Amino acid sequence: MDFGDDQSNLVVHAIITDELKHQEITLSRTYPFDIKEAPAEKGALITLNAKGQSFPFEEIEEGRYRSVDTFKAEAGTAYQLSINTSNGRSYISESKSLVGGVSINDFSIKPGINEDNEEGLSFELSSNKSNSEGNYYRIDYEETYKIIAPYWSAYDAVIFAEGFHTVDVRAILRETEEKECYGNFKSTRINLVNTYNFQADEINNLPVRFLKKYDPKGMYRYSIEVKQYAVDAQTYSYYQSLKEISDASTTVFTQSQPGQINSNIYSESNPEEVVLGYFEVSGVDSRRVFVDYRDYYPEGNRPNYFYACQTSVPSISGTMGNRPLLEAIKSDELVYFASTEPGHPDGPFVMVLPFCGDCTRIGSNIKPEFWIDED
Repeated sequence: MDFGDDQSNLVVHAIITDELKHQEITLSRTYPFDIKEAPAEKGALITLNAKGQSFPFEEIEEGRYRSVDTFKAEAGTAYQLSINTSNGRSYISESKSLVGGVSINDFSIKPGINEDNEEGLSFELSSNKSNSEGNYYRIDYEETYKIIAPYWSAYDAVIFAEGFHTVDVRAILRETEEKECYGNFKSTRINLVNTYNFQADEINNLPVRFLKKYDPKGMYRYSIEVKQYAVDAQTYSYYQSLKEISDASTTVFTQSQPGQINSNIYSESNPEEVVLGYFEVSGVDSRRVFVDYRDYYPEGNRPNYFYACQTSVPSISGTMGNRPLLEAIKSDELVYFASTEPGHPDGPFVMVLPFCGDCTRIGSNIKPEFWIDED
């Protein structure tokens, strides 16, 4: 069995849906445990073939590929994925067809108590099939939430000059929005539902996410989008195997794997080469809801911030290259929050951890297109 160059395997994440859109595929490589992010597979040529038609993909960022044209998976059509990597290797998938669609009836918000007796909000899904030939479903969600930096200032500390005997450090207006941002988290937990033994092929009030009352994600405004995929038995089996062998400390995309999961993508260049990931063609429906904290908790304190925030007044005294305030600014260890009173014995500025004064350290200052502010 060949594990590829230097024990690095191609990882394919390819889900084609019945949504009319630019479909996306990501390619990466397996990686050691001491690396935090999977290496992107760059420069590949990707084509989706169906009924004599070809849908080419283009690389829009490293390892991320998007179809040149918008299209959607159609019932009764078999699709096959073709990948040619920059190192001259070619890969092809098994043919997959759409098993049907799904229709989400409701995505409700219910105040409640979880199994740990903690107060919070339960987000629950209800849906039924839509011309589906199967009873297998996968459910995931993505969270977006407003972040307000608690120690934000309109000013930033900037060093203009430093000499052996002189220091010029000033507070100037910031050039970017760093007070309000939007955080994002996509669930990595595999949530599968098999309605085969249900009285009907439908889902009623399935808990998808429990947001604790004091979770900082919900301290201002919070949104969650749920997606339900209608999958075939083989795709369901793949995800079931993935769920069984994965845990909080490992993924199947590291080089040291807890077990081998069969993919439906194969190397044409070397039949012994192991490819990870799966090519999926699925029906999908989605629903998004928004929550404002005060709508459910009108009184009391909001949740604590994501980080413990403490201010300090670093000294400006010292020799060149050894002045605490300037070294904190250079190393980005602290950011400006306020100015001290004239004649302060230590330094001219009150400083704080970057996470507490600059929201872009944990989120994006670009408002998502779908975001709706409270009335």
